Amino acid sequence: MMITIAVFLVALAFMVLVPSTIPVSTIIYLAMLGLLIGYIRYYFFLENTVQHWYRIADDLHERVEMFDRSTAVPTHETHNEA
Repeated sequence: MMITIAVFLVALAFMVLVPSTIPVSTIIYLAMLGLLIGYIRYYFFLENTVQHWYRIADDLHERVEMFDRSTAVPTHETHNEA
């Protein structure tokens, strides 16, 4: 991602500072912009997927804990001694 951003900024600088390179710089600029947008969308997709799996794992852990509590045998029983 850092290389994409660097090339993106260099192409933008050439567009602004060297007007004779505008056609080539514009093509490079738009290509890098497309890659950057694609990367950011993909990153957010992956991050949201990971968060979704964490929620599923947390739900499963809670269900297992509830199941263990409901089926647990008491470790000590109180007996009324007369």
